[in-house]
Amino acid sequence: MKKDLVSLFSAIVVLTAIFGFTLYNVMGAVPLGPDSITDNGDETLDSGNYPAENITAYAGNISNIDFDVISQTKHWQGYYGDITGVITLDDADNYTLYDWPNAEPKGEMYATPISTTPAWATVICFNFTGGSDGGGLGNVTYWETYYNMTYNDVDGIDETFNMTQHPTFDIGDVNTITTDTCPSTYLHMSDLFQEDKWSQILLEDEDGDIIFTTIIENDDEANNTDIQGYKDIAFTPDFQLIVAEDGTSRNGGTINTDTTPYYFYLDLE
Repeated sequence: MKKDLVSLFSAIVVLTAIFGFTLYNVMGAVPLGPDSITDNGDETLDSGNYPAENITAYAGNISNIDFDVISQTKHWQGYYGDITGVITLDDADNYTLYDWPNAEPKGEMYATPISTTPAWATVICFNFTGGSDGGGLGNVTYWETYYNMTYNDVDGIDETFNMTQHPTFDIGDVNTITTDTCPSTYLHMSDLFQEDKWSQILLEDEDGDIIFTTIIENDDEANNTDIQGYKDIAFTPDFQLIVAEDGTSRNGGTINTDTTPYYFYLDLE
């Protein structure tokens, strides 16, 4: 599948695609794929917001000047949006005996470029130096090569997930990720970096396949207050998530227009 240049550069950290999810989750099970996904449009950086600046040149002068520059990432796609959640008591044919609407969903969202469903009971923290398969598949070199990153990119995988700071969370009822054990980072609130909400965690499955993870909305117990998203307005999405993507230039200066399908799973509490 191909996409135009504007769509390509929606692979961003801040200006993101809007996604709405509806989830029907089996209580006490494993993360499930969403019942539906609605794509409400894409945004990317507007170069018109950054016109050229000028400085006067004087013959015979040597001037010391500094620049403060912004450049759009070519390695990350951002998502945010709302989640309509239901915890349900279903049978194997999806017939519902009872359900509990969840207006303020809590839990986790997982996204992976691998179509095979992860073995959730064996999911662990992403290992930068070697994969859980014993063959090094999960190491950062493999996945940065997969996304056409170089080892010294400032927006590479290990440069982005450069913290080990996140809450404890359960993966269904089959696994627990302990506080501050995995590579992690935080997304912005009100256009500013912070280290409280919107935790992003990097995991891998038993095959070393990468899993991008976010804590859904407000993770405080007994607190149903919407929290501020990345925009500095009355903007309170249920989730914010970044995933890696290859939007780099290739031979001859052409832009890579191949897309990466991501497979989403959600686990509501």
